[in-house]
Amino acid sequence: MGFLDKARAQIDTPQNRERLLKLRGSVADAVAKNEAKIGEGLDKAAAAADKRTKGKYQGRIAQGVAGAKKGVSYLGRRPDGGTSTSSTAKDR
Repeated sequence: MGFLDKARAQIDTPQNRERLLKLRGSVADAVAKNEAKIGEGLDKAAAAADKRTKGKYQGRIAQGVAGAKKGVSYLGRRPDGGTSTSSTAKDR
């Protein structure tokens, strides 16, 4: 058993898993509430990058923004499979 295996065994406990699920839910709620603002920020950053590169990397920038938005959408999902932010009152 190596060093990382021992460390993982110490960290990987049911209590820590529960804490991480609660944290994941909190992050999902925050992202879900602000997904539009995050998307706008990504669009603004893409426009600035496109302007600085004078359109040379427009396709790559658009591809990166699409991937980032997909990731934000993924983060906005609750670990229990829901997307509603109203379920957080019972979680807290």
